[in-house]
Amino acid sequence: MLAGGANSGSLPTWLPDACRDPRGSCCSLGCLLNAKAIDEHVEQPHDAVLPAGRIINPHMVRSQFYGGMIWGASFALHEQAVIDHCSGRTMNANLAEYRIPVNADVLGLEAIMVTEHDPHVNALGIKGVDEIGIAGSAGAVANAVWHATGIRVRRFPIRIEDLVVPA
Repeated sequence: MLAGGANSGSLPTWLPDACRDPRGSCCSLGCLLNAKAIDEHVEQPHDAVLPAGRIINPHMVRSQFYGGMIWGASFALHEQAVIDHCSGRTMNANLAEYRIPVNADVLGLEAIMVTEHDPHVNALGIKGVDEIGIAGSAGAVANAVWHATGIRVRRFPIRIEDLVVPA
């Protein structure tokens, strides 16, 4: 027996029937781009093209995408848990020392919603959009930093110390 109650060679029992159908998929997919130049004026703009199934409330869907994109960019540039290695305790487990992005931190977001007909996902054709914007945002920011500086950073958050080459 595998994790999730699946036998070898079969799909997990907790998957909805739509995910078991070989003709379709119940997954949400998206593309996040950091197509604008990164310089001292524009730190982290990025665009997203995200299919959302049938969109019933475009304002809510766009807000969910923006929230995810901001959360992912914040993860890439700001979020860091500081651990005391002697006690194992988190040293910054409060909002007083935690950097949360605000409107001034995020410039030029654009979410392009793609309506798609997917009768296999559920009866209404609606897909979840809550965290799809997060999935690629940190990688998009890291790739933009790499293209701008030529330095590939493979851990988050990306700090200026990671980009300064010792002389």
